Amino acid sequence: MQNQFQNLKIYLDTCCLSRLFDNQTQERIQQETQAIAAIIGFFATISNGLLAIF
Repeated sequence: MQNQFQNLKIYLDTCCLSRLFDNQTQERIQQETQAIAAIIGFFATISNGLLAIF
């Protein structure tokens, strides 16, 4: 039986991660921030009060 899930690796550099703290007055910056937050939110779970990123 073939596994329907595939291991994926996503590389987010520090520039990408710091986008969350940039000035959000420009629409492009807001869209990038939302995309990065969605990616982090997808892979992050709260486990025993700790943030676990897979």
